[in-house]
Amino acid sequence: MIRKMTMKESERKVPGKESRKGFIFTLLILFVISYMLIEFNIYYKVYEARREMEPTRLRSLVLNEIAMLLREENIEKVVKIVAYEAIYEFSEKSCKNKITLNISKGIGKLMKEGSYSENNIDLKINISLNEYSRKIKELSEKSGMNLYIEFSNIELTQNDPFSLTISYDYDFLIEDKIEKTKIKRASHNSVKIPIIGFVDPLLCRKINIERNIFQSPWNMSELNPKLLFNGTNKVYGRGFFYGEVFGGQCYTKEGFEDLVKESPNSVFNESNKEKILCTLSIEIAKLYHPLFGAVIVFDSTVLEESEFKKSVSDLGVFIGNYDSDLPADIPTSGSILIYSESDKDFRKNQKHYVFDIEKLRKFSICGYYISNDAVKNEKGFSFIRRIESDDGEINPNNIETFLVGKWAPLSFYTAYNYSSVDYLYLNGIKGNKTIGMPGCKNLEMCNSSASSTPTEQRIRFRIDKNHSKVYGIEELICGGRCGEN
Repeated sequence: MIRKMTMKESERKVPGKESRKGFIFTLLILFVISYMLIEFNIYYKVYEARREMEPTRLRSLVLNEIAMLLREENIEKVVKIVAYEAIYEFSEKSCKNKITLNISKGIGKLMKEGSYSENNIDLKINISLNEYSRKIKELSEKSGMNLYIEFSNIELTQNDPFSLTISYDYDFLIEDKIEKTKIKRASHNSVKIPIIGFVDPLLCRKINIERNIFQSPWNMSELNPKLLFNGTNKVYGRGFFYGEVFGGQCYTKEGFEDLVKESPNSVFNESNKEKILCTLSIEIAKLYHPLFGAVIVFDSTVLEESEFKKSVSDLGVFIGNYDSDLPADIPTSGSILIYSESDKDFRKNQKHYVFDIEKLRKFSICGYYISNDAVKNEKGFSFIRRIESDDGEINPNNIETFLVGKWAPLSFYTAYNYSSVDYLYLNGIKGNKTIGMPGCKNLEMCNSSASSTPTEQRIRFRIDKNHSKVYGIEELICGGRCGEN
């Protein structure tokens, strides 16, 4: 019997071939899955590590933020605010309680603790350095940080007439409670506190004047009178007068005649008695001088001496140069002082000047303060000294001001012969009336008694010998020509 073949022998499958292919595929799949699991595991572990590290990074940021709050420039701002308020408190309490206070000794405690007592006077400020430290510590505690901060060795000095210096030490240590990370710093620093705007405690305490300190925009040399015109042997004059130049110009004959026609009310006006007529015509001066307080004439018409004296014999306060044109330095606006040595006779061979004294007048009337280092060997007052003592001392940081006009005390009505320099007035040092300055604009005003003049004129400007040299006004001391008062 022949056996029946169902398939070709060549087509018969080799046992195990397919199973080997499946096994290899399975291994490949397992390998890929294992790789993915390992990769995922690595990613997860990295993720876990990052998540665990995040709080540390945040705490580090908080630590540095607190350290930023305690940087030197931020601490300086705090110290300035506290120092300013402490200085103000000393000045005010010295003023209101009429008592000297030791600011050099007490300012450190007042700044640090917020309160200080001396001579039964309690001084307090709204924010102290300790209070500031406490607030920063509270913030640190809430953030999980320990903070130590300390201010020490607080000292007050003065190396400049118009500012004080506060020097201090401060230390701080910040520590993270969990990570134990630390930031530590120690520093010595100083801040400057301008005294501009503070009440002058000396004048307030002694003569009840609450006057704020403002620094002069000019130094002493700039306050010296400016000589605009120096008379020669062909200049005549008499008397002295300070006032505004009428019309802001020096009139020609034709120009003034036109003004009379076009604006008579401006010429025939009582207020012109406070002004100076400047003209290039002797005829205009002779005709219209009664309307004005004084006349200054620059007439180019040459006259013989006898003719000239005769032609101006009825003029009052007068300076005339009869052979020159208007000097370039004579202002055409503002106020000037005309000055001659004699009050009676027209004299040629004497001093005849025109001055600009505006800066000195403004300085005195506005009550500015200035460094008086140029006044040697006089016991004056620095700002610290004005709080601490009624007795002056020689100090390069001393400042001074003038007591004139509304800035003068009521006692000036009886003690009107004292120098206007504040600390000299307090010591009863006598001074001389000064030509052109407040209360002495003309001979009549300067020669009148204090009790018979208007209030604003009673408080005359007076200057002592030393200060007349420093301010350059020796030439303007009125002396005997202005009487005794």
